[in-house]
Amino acid sequence: MRQFMRGTILSFLVLSLAACESAPSAPAGAALEDETSPAGGGTEGPSRPQDGTDRTPATDAGAPAVALGLPCDVGAVLAEHCSHCHGATPSFGAPMSLVSYEDLTAPSGKDPTQSVFTRVGERIHDVKSPMPPPPHGDMEPSDLAALDAWVKLGAPRSTDSCAPVTDPNDGTTAQDDFDYSQCDMRVELKAHNGSTPEDTEPFKLGRDVDNRYECFYFRAPYDQEMQGLAVFPLVDDARVLHHWLLYTEENAAYQDGTHEECNGVHPNATLVTGWAPGGEGLTMPPDVGLRLPKAAPDTFFILEIHYNNSGRYPDALDRSGAELCATSKLRKHEAGVHWLGTENLLLGAGKQDFTGTCKPQITEPVHILGFSPHMHVLGRHMKTTIERASGGTEIAFDKPFSFENQGHYPDEITVYPGDTLKTTCTFDNDTGGTVFFGQKTTDEMCYQFTLAYPLGAFNTGGDLLFLPGSV
Repeated sequence: MRQFMRGTILSFLVLSLAACESAPSAPAGAALEDETSPAGGGTEGPSRPQDGTDRTPATDAGAPAVALGLPCDVGAVLAEHCSHCHGATPSFGAPMSLVSYEDLTAPSGKDPTQSVFTRVGERIHDVKSPMPPPPHGDMEPSDLAALDAWVKLGAPRSTDSCAPVTDPNDGTTAQDDFDYSQCDMRVELKAHNGSTPEDTEPFKLGRDVDNRYECFYFRAPYDQEMQGLAVFPLVDDARVLHHWLLYTEENAAYQDGTHEECNGVHPNATLVTGWAPGGEGLTMPPDVGLRLPKAAPDTFFILEIHYNNSGRYPDALDRSGAELCATSKLRKHEAGVHWLGTENLLLGAGKQDFTGTCKPQITEPVHILGFSPHMHVLGRHMKTTIERASGGTEIAFDKPFSFENQGHYPDEITVYPGDTLKTTCTFDNDTGGTVFFGQKTTDEMCYQFTLAYPLGAFNTGGDLLFLPGSV
């Protein structure tokens, strides 16, 4: 078993790492984020709602039919798959609305010689930069066919009067239903503009800022052993918030409350969870707690927020972040983030798959609670399968990947003694050179961060077992 690179990526991981034997295989045969025109076609963009909330109109099954110039099937597909970001007021970094005929036939900000509907037709089939972006998943073939047919006809204006698309849920979220009486500690880790932990001034993004990563540093707010029970998103300026990732780091030298522009790479940090639009956060099962790092003055939480002001809003001010609920009443089971995948990467030109195999040495079932796939800018897809000792293969995870749209995918999967997990990362190397495993965004990684219990369940007993502070 290959020795793990000490002192590098180990600190990405919460506690214990799955030791994976890996080998490359033969090459394999978001929102419209690259559209840079201001929302609504203006030069300044709409002003921010005073309370920072999303102003996308809610659907109403009892509302009268309306004519927006779109065929009803096309409007329904856009409403279901795109309106969360591309609504009447664009949100989460989306640069334009995709609601009406005028929206779809406007010139593309990326290429003014094309209309937006042409770009939509391209992006829904774009493997490199898909729409909808992860973690929202692929459209159904029938939905793709409806858009393709309309685009192929040249996007003719329709006189259809269409019933509003109804919301399939009642509007409540996991955060609304959560029992906060379980929390001994409830803390908000939020963006701010100053450099002290008490600062409440909103972070000033700037009108001409695209794809900015800002890291906010917070000293661990507890002085005893704690377990996490939930991590929920706090959304303020939804127009420019793209996604966030929450890390911890021990033995750190940050100043509490400070922040700085960062690049999405954290060589000494530990991934806890992430959030992207459409996600509801992380909630642990009733008898399971999430291991949190040690209580110490040099233990920090790092909130990395990805912003995108492609709408060119002049008043982009944000207090988004994460709410952490934790308890000192330790639960029966303790979960942590492990990793599947491979570091054995040597990318030539074009598309290539690399697979890591893990056969954990377990004598009891392991309960997977979710996945957080991580690659860099050349990553296109990740798939994890379980080869059952009892026979057969089960697909545990199979989704496209985008470095610009990372998040956490909750799930409930049980791994039994004798089972084998295989994780395959697909890359598309268009750099013109050879790319290796490494920390920089110009390097690559293949990590399937896996939240599971019991803690350390995916260790194979080899050289890849590390605990915080052991290196």
